Amino acid sequence: MRSVNIPPYALTILQWLFLALLATLAYLPGLDGSFTFDDISNIVFNPKIHATDLFSTLDALHSPFSSNRPLAMLSFALNHWRGGLDSSGYHLVNLLLHIANAVLLLRLSELLLNSVPSDGANVLYQKRQVAFWGTVLWMLNPVQVHAVTYVVQRMTVLATSFYLLALIAYVSHRQGRLTLRATVVAIALCFFLGMASKEIVATLPFALLLVEIIFFDGLSRQIVIWLGGSALAIFAVLAWLYLPNQWAGLFITLPDRNFSPWERVLTEARVLWYYLSLLSFPLPGRLLVSYENYPLSHSLLNPPTTLLAIVGLMGLGVGTWQLRRRTPFLAFSLLFFLLASSLEASFVNIEIAFLHRIYLPSLFLTIGLLAAVPLRFATRIMPLLLLLTVALAIGTQQRNESWVTEAGLWQGDLRNGDKTTRTILNLAIGLGDIGRAAEAIPLLEQTLSQTNDPGSRLRTLLLLGRSNYYTGHCDRALPFLERLHQEFGSWTEARFFEGICLLEEGRNDEASTIANEQITDRLGHYYGIVLQAQLAQRAGDHVQARTLLTEALVTLPQKQLSIRTLLRLHLANLELSEKQPQAAYQLYLQIIEDTPDNYFAWTQIYHMQMAANDREHAAKIRIFLESRGIKIEKER
Repeated sequence: MRSVNIPPYALTILQWLFLALLATLAYLPGLDGSFTFDDISNIVFNPKIHATDLFSTLDALHSPFSSNRPLAMLSFALNHWRGGLDSSGYHLVNLLLHIANAVLLLRLSELLLNSVPSDGANVLYQKRQVAFWGTVLWMLNPVQVHAVTYVVQRMTVLATSFYLLALIAYVSHRQGRLTLRATVVAIALCFFLGMASKEIVATLPFALLLVEIIFFDGLSRQIVIWLGGSALAIFAVLAWLYLPNQWAGLFITLPDRNFSPWERVLTEARVLWYYLSLLSFPLPGRLLVSYENYPLSHSLLNPPTTLLAIVGLMGLGVGTWQLRRRTPFLAFSLLFFLLASSLEASFVNIEIAFLHRIYLPSLFLTIGLLAAVPLRFATRIMPLLLLLTVALAIGTQQRNESWVTEAGLWQGDLRNGDKTTRTILNLAIGLGDIGRAAEAIPLLEQTLSQTNDPGSRLRTLLLLGRSNYYTGHCDRALPFLERLHQEFGSWTEARFFEGICLLEEGRNDEASTIANEQITDRLGHYYGIVLQAQLAQRAGDHVQARTLLTEALVTLPQKQLSIRTLLRLHLANLELSEKQPQAAYQLYLQIIEDTPDNYFAWTQIYHMQMAANDREHAAKIRIFLESRGIKIEKER
């Protein structure tokens, strides 16, 4: 690589701008993505996040969800304060944090590479190139989409930011750029803020120790002792706080899981190798939302690859440690991968595999590989780096396109061979949410005929009832809902849909029985009110129907946003039947304000704007809906 006469500060600015441009182009489709999965509970249906002014954002510090990550929750509240539940603002903040992490990674890598002695011409320039292209490849790897575009995983991205800042502060101090007092304050603050974002920052003291030993030869014995002691103390506190009952039940199946803590530890050894393979070959068909069907390790030899994986990880750790003198950055990158993965690859009660867990551990891997390339081959690999950059950017862009809707994500997993019951059921929910429930019915019917698991059967029967109702076939929905009631007893949502379908079929007495049953049930109370309002409306008593719904909206607890949406939908439909389109229009707007991805409300507003000849605004809504796979008629 030949030296170019560009001032260092100008080159730095150009590199930052290039990183920002590449990330923006690759992640642009994801900015329109809807809220998905844990976004719903943590953001959409979490009243503590719904700040209306700067002071009320502090309510997020007492969130009932993810309460051990208050800083991340506070950031969501700030998003809501400025933009409500418009998901694009949340995605934009995540993207900006990802770009910031790329800039921090670039700076830290340059500092670390400068700590490695080298000989030869243009070494400084080569190190900057290694750091830059390694950062680009990390930033654009499609695997990272699951941390950046999945809104709630801002927890991971934000924690990584503080992790990188702490490492930069430490390296800057060891290179004489920062005083000891400033370094201690910076690291302590970053650790505190990082832990308030996500607990993965607990490994930070060990990472500092790793940096000290590999890049500075552990010259300061006092620092090594201090870092090692701090790391062990932090791990002891975390074990005391989070794992009080794990030690006595390593072989007991975890709640809501199909594995024990011991089986999880064994399985994670294979998962770590799988993560490395995904980073190396992030082909679209290998990137799934859920890895629920990942085969478990029940013992060291069941399957046999378990023992091989464990021995391989031990060999990887020992081997890279032996190579730390010859290729320090490569050794550091691999050891850091193992270290940063350790918490989420332990016996804690979380699912086996998720791609956002790769974000922090993978930081230095591509830079480590490039740093191991001899200087004489540096110019020869440039075309390969450019080709990889383009390929990864395209892959990331395509993966972001899948995140526009939840249905799109599950359809992608289904195409990629993940035919688990969970994937099919989640796809059915997503298709129903965007008005394409008919496409889900054949999949659900096939699933019902193949599954014997009680939980899966219950959900499948409920979704078959819902999907047939959404497509206007209550005669087909009722047998599934009645079958669910016979097999599993009274389930609130299922009984509600059964009551609605009975009303559609003209079986008012049976629907009234369900309404009275639900009105006395704590969980089903407001469902019962909706059924009573429907009965009153069908009897011609529209005043009573309106009174029931409006009074329910007043008494409904604020946190029950899904029930609030249901009440408003039925009240809006009542207003339409009473020739009160403006009142209905305002109710649909309120629904969208609370749940921006309620596509039925958007569709109703579209039809109203078309009826009012407001074609300019109607066209914008139409484009928005069709971008999410919703087909609507041009006129009503």
